[in-house]
Amino acid sequence: MKQIAATVGCQVRTTPRERVSNNQIIITGNYAQCAIVQELVRSRLADALRTEGMELPDQAEVVLFVRAEAAGVVTGKQQFKLRQIRKESGASIQLQPETIKGQRPCVLRGPFQSVLRAERHVFDLVRAVPVVAKEGGPDLPRSRIRTEPVCGEVLCWKGHFGWIQPDEEIDHPQAAEHQGHIYVHQKDLVQGGSLKAGQRVMFHVYSDFAGLGAEECFAS
Repeated sequence: MKQIAATVGCQVRTTPRERVSNNQIIITGNYAQCAIVQELVRSRLADALRTEGMELPDQAEVVLFVRAEAAGVVTGKQQFKLRQIRKESGASIQLQPETIKGQRPCVLRGPFQSVLRAERHVFDLVRAVPVVAKEGGPDLPRSRIRTEPVCGEVLCWKGHFGWIQPDEEIDHPQAAEHQGHIYVHQKDLVQGGSLKAGQRVMFHVYSDFAGLGAEECFAS
């Protein structure tokens, strides 16, 4: 999966085996990246099954997470858009009512290529809706999510805060937010001052309303 992610330029991870009966693949990226990863994964699965004398079923199920503020655009008046997507793609589409961390699950089922066409429709609709920014900062209520520190590399620094690319995948529901990058504020730098792009750091990871952040961070 890491090789696929590096090749395509997006985030790809699988759910831990002990948590679900079937492994699920979580992809974070734009439509083109997600479609390529799905094609590659299906191709590898098909090859693996073929060696055992089996064929991969053409049916697929994908769950897209749609920003809550874009849900109305995807649904359309009296579900007009949903019906249109079903008709033009040939896939089943259901936008779930519950909201999970500002996102609504959109379940797509059907022949694989039909599901990809439905994904394209949903991505295009969501992309047209402006992103509602979350109020962030270093003073939100937070909780540390693990006891061991994490290492990473500073991607950028913007005056009083920046973003870190962790060396390892963080096992947390918010890990896919902000493209997997970790927020860090000047207040959380042990040595004070500032950081710069390319600098190596070690830090503890916390979560708050806005996502994952770094605390007790220092240059390594």
